[in-house]
Amino acid sequence: MQERFPQAEVHALDAAAPMLRYAHLRANALDAGVIFTQRLAEDAHHPDNHFDIVISYILFHEVTAAASRKIIAEARRILRPGGIFYPLDFNQRMPASALRLYNEWKDHHWNNERWRLEYASLNFDDVMRDAGFAVDEQSDQGSIFGRVIGTKTV
Repeated sequence: MQERFPQAEVHALDAAAPMLRYAHLRANALDAGVIFTQRLAEDAHHPDNHFDIVISYILFHEVTAAASRKIIAEARRILRPGGIFYPLDFNQRMPASALRLYNEWKDHHWNNERWRLEYASLNFDDVMRDAGFAVDEQSDQGSIFGRVIGTKTV
């Protein structure tokens, strides 16, 4: 994001110190002025209506459904009206099939993805709407990593 928008103030948040250390080293190597914070996503500690865009990357299959709802509510809180929430994770809009269900179970059972099945059962669009986002119905539906784009309504 810092490369794409060099004048932007970019913040990165993660609960895991090793991830932040790696990201900080990488940002320094790329000469990117990213501000790093170790916090839970559901408790970002940023002011209300502060950001134009909030992005998450492969986060929601790593947390419970209850935590997902809190994180989405926090994203809405820190976004300005009209701001964009852009969570990228496993695509929930792919048609249900035996192969998809097996892959979700396999990821949960053999890849130690504890909340993968809970994420798969969550209707992400509805959770985002419940939190006050207008959901883009044209969000990606064809790849393994899907995106649902939400706009903060007033």
